[in-house]
Amino acid sequence: GGLGGVGLAIAKWMIEKHGVHRIVLLARRNISDIEPTSLTRQKLNRLFDLAKLQSANIQTVQADVAHYDQLKRVIDDINASEFPLRGIIHGVLTLRDSLITNMTDAIFM
Repeated sequence: GGLGGVGLAIAKWMIEKHGVHRIVLLARRNISDIEPTSLTRQKLNRLFDLAKLQSANIQTVQADVAHYDQLKRVIDDINASEFPLRGIIHGVLTLRDSLITNMTDAIFM
């Protein structure tokens, strides 16, 4: 999700390499649920620092894309703002460690 390692890395890349000035990070968990001393919180804080240096704005929103009403609320809020929705990156990842020789097509789906 948006507050996970993949989401934070993509947001950092978008700011650093593409000059993006507004990012909405969507996650099932609330930012306040992230432990202040965790690696995730440290990465998030560094991202906020980078955003400030680059005059970018990062908004975190709690919602689950599996729930239509939550996702619609987020998209409606974005569309009502002065910043139009320009794209969506769905950066969900489930880690399943396995030796390559043991992997099946189903693991990649």
